[in-house]
Amino acid sequence: MSISRSETEAGEARGPSVGVFAWAGLFLSIFGARLMLISAFGVTVPWADEWDGEAVMFPKYVAGTLQLGDLLAPFNEHRIFTSRLLDLATFELAGGWDRPLHMVVNAALWAGFATGFTAFLAKQLAPARALVLVLFSALIFAVPLGFENALMAMNAHFYFLVIFSVLALNALATSTAFSSRWWLGCVWATLAFLSMSSALAVPAAILVVALLQMAVGQRRRDWRELAGLAVLAASVALMLYLTPTVPGSQQLHPRNAFELINALLALASAPLFSPVGWIIVYGPLLLLAWRTIAGRLPMSAQAWTLIAIGGWVAAQIVATSLARGLAFMPPRYFDVIFTALPVCCAILLALDGRRARRATAAWMALIVAGQMSLAYLSAYKVMAGEARWGAVAAQHLRDYLRTNDPATLDVPTTELPYPSRERLLQLASDPAVRMILPAEFSTPEEQAEARDHTLLKGRLAPAVEAIKAFLLGVGPLVLGLGLIGFLLSLLALSGEFSSRRSGTSPP
Repeated sequence: MSISRSETEAGEARGPSVGVFAWAGLFLSIFGARLMLISAFGVTVPWADEWDGEAVMFPKYVAGTLQLGDLLAPFNEHRIFTSRLLDLATFELAGGWDRPLHMVVNAALWAGFATGFTAFLAKQLAPARALVLVLFSALIFAVPLGFENALMAMNAHFYFLVIFSVLALNALATSTAFSSRWWLGCVWATLAFLSMSSALAVPAAILVVALLQMAVGQRRRDWRELAGLAVLAASVALMLYLTPTVPGSQQLHPRNAFELINALLALASAPLFSPVGWIIVYGPLLLLAWRTIAGRLPMSAQAWTLIAIGGWVAAQIVATSLARGLAFMPPRYFDVIFTALPVCCAILLALDGRRARRATAAWMALIVAGQMSLAYLSAYKVMAGEARWGAVAAQHLRDYLRTNDPATLDVPTTELPYPSRERLLQLASDPAVRMILPAEFSTPEEQAEARDHTLLKGRLAPAVEAIKAFLLGVGPLVLGLGLIGFLLSLLALSGEFSSRRSGTSPP
C-alpha cells in the first residue's frame, strides 16, 4: 500500500484489476444484507429524533415556509444540512414521508460508498489480494453493528460524514495548497461539516499530515504551504466555534478521567474490546506511518491518504469518547470508526513474505470473529427488541390519532416513539404535523393535501412505491447475487492464474 517506492512501482505493474464481478458482488451483498435488515427489523413509526427533525421540517416544506436557514439550523450538536436535503428528496419521490424508502436509499448510499472505497484501497494490490480485501469489506460493511443508521431513516448524516470526509482527506493530503484539487478538498470538508460537527477532524488530520510531509521534505516549506497550514488551523477553530452546544448534554460526558480512558480504550479496541485490542486493530496503520515517514514517500503516494484517514478515525474516537462516554455510547458510531478496518486490511495485504501473510490471516480472523460475536451477542438482540417496541409504539400512536384522547399515550415512555410524552402530544396534535405523517398514521385526505403541496405532486409515488416494495421483498436474492458475483470473480481469477502457469491466454 505504497509502503515503499519499489512497492509502489510494483503495484502499478501487477496486472488487471480484480474484475467487475467482485465489485458488483460487494455492492449487492452489502445492499442485499441491508434490505433484509430493513425488512426484518424496520418500523414505519417515526422514531425519537425524527420527531424533532422531519416532523418539524416537512410541515414547513409543505407550507412553503422552509428557508435555507432551517436547513442549516443546528440539530443537537450538528448541522445536518446534507441529511435534510436527502430527506426532502425522498419526500418528493414518495409524495410523502416514507421511512422504509429512506432506509432503502441509505442502504444503497452506504453500499455504494463501501464499493468505491474498497476499489480505492485495492488500486495497488494484486488481483488475488484485492479479492481478499473485497470479501473482508463485504463482511465489515454488511454486518450491521451500526444498525441505528440502517434503521433510523434520518441518520444519513453519519454516512455523509464518512463519504465527504474520505473525499476531503484524499484530496487535501495529496495536493499542494491552493491548487484546484486542494480547493475541491475544502468543498468536501465543508460538506462533511454540514453533515456532522465531528468533521472538524478533517482539517485537524490534514494539518498533522502536512506537517509530517514537511518534516520529511515531501511538502514545500514556502509561504504558499504555510498559508495553507494557517487556513487549516483556522478551519478547525471556525468549525469548533460553529459547533452547536445543547443544554443538558453534559450529563452524557464522562464524569472523570477513568471513564474517559475506558471509553477511549473500548472504542479504539472495537470490535475486539480488549485493553490492548487497539494495538492489534490499528497496528497496520502505525506500521504504515512509520514506513512512510522513514521511506520519505512522495506527497502523491496513497499512503499519506491512508495515514490521514487513520488520524481522522483517531480524532473521531476521541471526540465521541468526550461527548458520550462509554455508558451512553450508541452503536451508530461504529459505522464511522470501522472505516479504518478495510484500510488496515489493505495495508497488511500489501506486505510480502510468509510471516506477513500469516499475520494478515490472523488479524483478519480476529477482526471478523470480533465483528460476528458483537453482532450476535448485541446487535441482533437489540434490533429484535426495537422491532417489538416499534409495533407497540405504533399502536399507541394510532390510538391517539384515532381518538385524540391523551390518555392513550399515558403509558411508560419506553412504549412511546418519543421519550417525552408532552412533546409527542404537542407534535401529534398539530394538524400540520398530522398531514405529513407516514401513510400508516394519516388519512388519505391528509396525504393528498400534503402531496398537492410538493413539486412532483406525487406523480412518481406509485413507481417509487413499487420499486421499494420489490427491493424489500428480494433482499435475500440480492445478497445471493452478490455471493454469485464473488464466486464468478474467484473462478475468473483461478482461470487467469491457470493460464499464466500454462503460458496460454485465458479464454
